[in-house]
Amino acid sequence: MNKMKTGFTLVEILVYLVVFSIISGAVLTGALRLVEFYNISRFDKEILNNTHFALNSMLSEIKYASTVYSPTSFTTDQISLETNLNPPSGENKTYVDFYLDNGRLYLKREGQDPQSLTSEKIEITNLNFTYLSSLTDCSSVKIEITARCRSPKEKYQREISLVSSGALRKK
Repeated sequence: MNKMKTGFTLVEILVYLVVFSIISGAVLTGALRLVEFYNISRFDKEILNNTHFALNSMLSEIKYASTVYSPTSFTTDQISLETNLNPPSGENKTYVDFYLDNGRLYLKREGQDPQSLTSEKIEITNLNFTYLSSLTDCSSVKIEITARCRSPKEKYQREISLVSSGALRKK
């Protein structure tokens, strides 16, 4: 009668361990890459949402503005508007400023504290307003805005640029 040995030899165990290590390494590498792609996607979404919100906020105010306010006028990175949107009680117009401070975009309404239009994770690297006057009494303002994520890791240094324009309300 022949007795068969059961169990594994040392060589078989080593082969299984090598195969297991290769498969585990591939799965772990794939999982780490998925996490990396997720983080990049999250930063892309954050920067797009912040910049889009800021641009739409400025365009909304421009749409209700009758003029670019003269005393502060406007520079390439700041604009002051005279608007009929949400004036203080007893008034029929108000003044609204958009400006950069330490890489963040702010909205300052007359008589109110400034409010940030972008999160602390986003840095506005370029804000440019161009006043486009018209002979037909329908002037507009062109806005160029560039933003990037504030991240110490270079792979998350995402940047986006948006350009749009809005017509001022006719007087």
